[in-house]
Parts: sequence; structure tokens; C-alpha cells
Amino acid sequence: MSFFRENNDKRRDIFLALSGSVESQLRDQFAKKSHARTETQSSIADKIGVNRSVINRRLTGQTNMTLESVADLVWALGCCIDIDIYDPTERPEINHPLGPETIPASYQINLTTSPVKTYSSVAKTTMSKLKPAL
Repeated sequence: MSFFRENNDKRRDIFLALSGSVESQLRDQFAKKSHARTETQSSIADKIGVNRSVINRRLTGQTNMTLESVADLVWALGCCIDIDIYDPTERPEINHPLGPETIPASYQINLTTSPVKTYSSVAKTTMSKLKPAL
């Protein structure tokens, strides 16, 4: 049962990462246009042909968006979109939602603890050192 739950958790993590990224970028673009007074939620809604409340729910993450609704918002904002699908083992420098087990060993780090010298006789502190695994 844990295998099933673990795989679904990763599937959900990928969904959350993608939708969070898209929503964040749409909000940023809307904020720029709104600040420049070139777009409002109402003007975007008029372009797409929906009620302003629909735009509000999409921009605030209250509803899941389809690819079509994402494309509609991107178009209404006068922007472009680029989606990059990649194998995480080929791009280990990117923090991705699949987790560290997909990162090649040459990019993994080992954490070791060593004492840090202090000038205080009251406290001794330890600090982790990052060492590349080679």
C-alpha cells in the first residue's frame, strides 16, 4: 500500500509544482498589467467571454485550470507561454518534485557534522559541511 501512496504523492507533487508555477506566473503578469493600468480582471473577462468572477477564481487559485483556460489567460494578457518537459536525471541542477532519488550520484551531497570553534566558553555549536559526492 505504501508503494501506491508514494507514487500518487509524487504524481500530486508534479501537479502542484506545475499548477503553482503557472498560477504564479499568471498572477505576476496580471499584476504588471494591472499596475500599468493596461488590464483589469473585467477587461480580461470581456476578451475571453466569461464573468469577472471566473478570472478572479483562476488568478487566486480557487479553481483548477485546463490548458485551454491557461492559454486563454495568456492570450488575454498579451503574453507567450513555454512549457519545458524534461527527464530529471538529465537536469540534476534543477530542484524538481520527484525527489532526490532521481538525482545522479555525482550530484548528490553528503552532510557531515563537525564542531565549529567559538570564542565563547558558554556554548559550543556544530555546523554541517557540504561535500560533493564524487
